[in-house]
Amino acid sequence: MKTILSAAALLAALIIPPFAAPPALAQAMTEAEVEVPMVTVGDLEIAAPWARATPPGQKVSAVYFLIRNKSDKPISLIGASSPVAGSVVLHTMKAPNGFPQMTAIDAIEIPPKSEVEFQPGSYHLMLLGLNTMLSIGKAYDVTLKFSDGTEAALKAAVWDVGMVRVMKQ
Repeated sequence: MKTILSAAALLAALIIPPFAAPPALAQAMTEAEVEVPMVTVGDLEIAAPWARATPPGQKVSAVYFLIRNKSDKPISLIGASSPVAGSVVLHTMKAPNGFPQMTAIDAIEIPPKSEVEFQPGSYHLMLLGLNTMLSIGKAYDVTLKFSDGTEAALKAAVWDVGMVRVMKQ
């Protein structure tokens, strides 16, 4: 089994890129082979949606995935929703003055014939006002809304902070 170091604390995992995690927050991570779900809507492919598990009482989490734009035109992700959250906000990470911080943004452009990965320390969806605990092994509905009017319905699988997903060969 391979071991990888990364941030252990959920807050650190959500807001501090793994390369910036202080040693006190590092923990061993275990790889888990998974099937990679894919949703296709028009010229868009959305792959491997997953969400962070939450402990009881926590009201926020994050969702990650990969978007491929197979068209010749740019398209933007302009919003999202989920029945498990009061609101879903598009976020990115910035590090002004070397201090990482999340920033809400209005849209994320996916250039033509390219892909954008939503991952810890980068673009992600923040689930705010959770009305249920996100439990490991379960999946929850998330709907993505795009600038061309299309919507994509996803099932985001919930993973523990200490798990790294690798595609099955």
